Amino acid sequence: MQLNTHTFSRHPQSKLPSNFWDYTLGLTYDKKVFLAYLYTSPYSNRLGCFYYPFDKLVQDLEYDYDEAIIDLYALEKNAFVSGDALREWIYLPHYLNYFPIRNSNQGKHIERLFYDIPWECSFYSDLVLRLLCVDHLSKSFRKHLKKELYVLINKQMSKRRR
Repeated sequence: MQLNTHTFSRHPQSKLPSNFWDYTLGLTYDKKVFLAYLYTSPYSNRLGCFYYPFDKLVQDLEYDYDEAIIDLYALEKNAFVSGDALREWIYLPHYLNYFPIRNSNQGKHIERLFYDIPWECSFYSDLVLRLLCVDHLSKSFRKHLKKELYVLINKQMSKRRR
């Protein structure tokens, strides 16, 4: 799915999908603002997966801590965001659908970003699966992703056997 985007001047990669407001029709205004901030924050990156200390997020949005937790939970429940609170990572699972990788240079950048993500993150397996569907990634990186997937599947199988 390829969508048009517009850029905000605040940060060079601060983008929202052109249909963002339609895509989020079921959300309240405060949850839309929260999600828009995650897409456009200075911590966001080309992968849509980034480290973000929750305290900093609350401070930037000038939210009450409990209010931010409620909004983040609602966004997770509606599959707009996946977060790992323990490790303070945010994952925007639809980011690469809105902003597809267009060439091998972008692919290399994605690969470098991926290696920073802790494999213990709760969304890690979803990210690996989604990346396997992305164009313009190197053969060696695809091989690495397949190995990662194999390891994740084996871990799940051994948990089920217990």
